[in-house]
Amino acid sequence: MGEVQVECCPTFRLCVSGQQGVVERLRWLCLADAGDSHPRTCSLVDSLEESQLGASNNFVGEGLMGQVMRPDLLTVFDWVRTNEQSIAIWLEGIALVAIFILELVEYKRQGRDKKEQHDEWVKQMAIMQSQADAIVNSERAWVIAELVPQAVKFGDHWCRFVGSGHASMSTEEILAGHHLRYKLKFTNMGRTPAQIFGFTIHYSCLDEDVRDLPENAGGNQTSYHSFEHLLGGNGQAVEIGEPIVDVGSYIGDALDAIKRLEKTAVIHGFVKYRHMFSSTDDCFADFCYSYTASQERLNSVGRHTKQRQQKAS
Repeated sequence: MGEVQVECCPTFRLCVSGQQGVVERLRWLCLADAGDSHPRTCSLVDSLEESQLGASNNFVGEGLMGQVMRPDLLTVFDWVRTNEQSIAIWLEGIALVAIFILELVEYKRQGRDKKEQHDEWVKQMAIMQSQADAIVNSERAWVIAELVPQAVKFGDHWCRFVGSGHASMSTEEILAGHHLRYKLKFTNMGRTPAQIFGFTIHYSCLDEDVRDLPENAGGNQTSYHSFEHLLGGNGQAVEIGEPIVDVGSYIGDALDAIKRLEKTAVIHGFVKYRHMFSSTDDCFADFCYSYTASQERLNSVGRHTKQRQQKAS
């Protein structure tokens, strides 16, 4: 395509080149740089064919060089200047949202870290507690209670204990049931002393269809006895002189039914004590014996012989 040159004045020349488009109206106002002899204005108000005008216009001035901005860019700049305050508010809002998101992400990360630290701390505390419990259990008092017979049978002959020996029992003593007397004995199997508070003795006579001692059985007869005693550790023991556990007096008229295995006589109970590593928990050593008629003696029931611990009431 060709080039159209328009002389406006001696100091300014307009060059228009292009490929397409029609400029309906183009006006230039040129100011002469010296003298009245030159025309002060020149204008071009014509319609130029699309073949003579293009998308880019170059203006070259003698003594003045520049480049005219595109109209759409000028429009953007004008809009920016007009809405400068609103744009600032929007940018500030976007920044606040971004800060909030970043803080939220950081908070979640710290939350995960804190949870992991808490879980690890809980594990460590559990390990430390188990170690402390192991130390306490190895050093604390462990009291066991047992019924010690006051007579022993050799063949068909009963003898009672006298010191470190034995003495024969008379027929009258046997008929009176003295050979079925027992003493309650407490032994501290732990390493440290135990403070004993008292003990309870129950007697239960179970019917034939009852195969086991019910849980928390109160028994047909119950007696509680206060016994304040500090029992040393390492196997120290103490026997209770009174009351004597007289099995014959407990059984009474049920003896024949017991011999026919229609009933079962059970002597059970507990001793209450406290070890030195706790000031709030009471400990209980349970004991349980059943009477065997064929042997005429009590036999320990292991599944009901155990240790318990609960908060002091």
